[in-house]
Amino acid sequence: MRNHRNMNVPLLLINTDYQDGSPDMVQISANYIDALQDAGAAVACVPSTARERDMAALLEIADGVVLIGGKDYDPGLWGEPRHKTTMLISIRRQIFDLAFARFALEEELPVLGICGGHQLINIVSGGTLYTSIEDQVDGALTHWPKEMSSPVYHPVTIDRTGSLFTGFEKDTLQTNSFHHQSIKKLGNGLRVTATAPDGVIEGIEKDDSPVFGVQWHPEKDKEDTVSKHLFTRFVDICRFQEKRKSS
Repeated sequence: MRNHRNMNVPLLLINTDYQDGSPDMVQISANYIDALQDAGAAVACVPSTARERDMAALLEIADGVVLIGGKDYDPGLWGEPRHKTTMLISIRRQIFDLAFARFALEEELPVLGICGGHQLINIVSGGTLYTSIEDQVDGALTHWPKEMSSPVYHPVTIDRTGSLFTGFEKDTLQTNSFHHQSIKKLGNGLRVTATAPDGVIEGIEKDDSPVFGVQWHPEKDKEDTVSKHLFTRFVDICRFQEKRKSS
């Protein structure tokens, strides 16, 4: 079985959330896994308790990485105070995520960051975030729903010359919105590939490697044609990476 891996099925690593409690829990929404599997990938969840040696070993065999959303990274990471609306992720997850994202970028693997994962790519690339869109972005749209069960939607203009959006038929998408932070200063080597009408950065791409971020949650609308296309496109990029590694 070890020697019979299907070369058309790329192996993607995905980070997980960490919840302090009795007992402490490592967890992830099945929506991420379902969306990636439906797009043709094999998915392995990496617990936020993993050591750096474990990350390195797993990244050696991986064909791509997905960074999920969650609560907020500490604004102290980019030298700003916490806002009254800041909802911090577990410190254990933050330490893991920073190391995992940096290692993935160093390996030049395909990476897809979703919501908080999109912001994480920017942070580890030297960028900063607005800690409150509502208070810090002039003319801001509503990006954070009053009830998590009732998402808000807004249009996003995409750059179809970007690798992730290749093959998309329209320049404007309707996307869900579940965030109150957003990219402020763009990280080194990144470019903008999607924006909301209020100027909030909704998509990024790395200039010299297949690293992408989207601020919305395509896995929450995984039956939507646009969301399916996005995941399929990313898995195709990872499949090419797999074949390049094996050649």
